[in-house]
Amino acid sequence: MAGLPTKPPAHAVLVIDDGPDNRLLLRALLERGGYRPVLADSGEAGLACFERETPALILLDYMMPDMTGPEVARRIRQRPGGQAIPIVLLTASADEAHVREALAAGADDFLIKPFDRKVLMARVAATIARSRP
Repeated sequence: MAGLPTKPPAHAVLVIDDGPDNRLLLRALLERGGYRPVLADSGEAGLACFERETPALILLDYMMPDMTGPEVARRIRQRPGGQAIPIVLLTASADEAHVREALAAGADDFLIKPFDRKVLMARVAATIARSRP
């Protein structure tokens, strides 16, 4: 009907994680939060998704079999539009070297697994809000 306000489209959040349970959990959390998750099960699949659609945010696993999260972050940062997309790295390691590597590769933030769901969603919302004009 003409004149009725429409709901703005949900922000797409690209989730790149080789763990099926992690992808399912993140998808459920993001959907409940009003986001549109786009799921990829590997670094290569994530890069392909990035080529098809520009997400508002990327949630990126650190350890994956085909390439590490920092390598995916570096490749995204080299692509057109890749500098503007915030990347939050999810890692099971609290190793300081891993965190430094992730940030040096272009990640904007990181969370250590297992993460608090409310903290994750707060960071997603805050990071997207900061990145939008």
